[in-house]
Amino acid sequence: MDASGIAVWCALDVAKEEQHACTLGVGGGRSCDRAPPEDEARFRAVLVVLLAHGKVPAV
Repeated sequence: MDASGIAVWCALDVAKEEQHACTLGVGGGRSCDRAPPEDEARFRAVLVVLLAHGKVPAV
């Protein structure tokens, strides 16, 4: 995978009971490490903010 242009990595752990999200910047620092919003519209709004920084692969 070509990682050029990636500004933020987003890891999502989606389970039946609870979810968790962690975002890492290119320097390896965590910018988020918590449960994502349960509401789809709010979750999409978070993704829009992340995408403003560049490519954001979600794993």
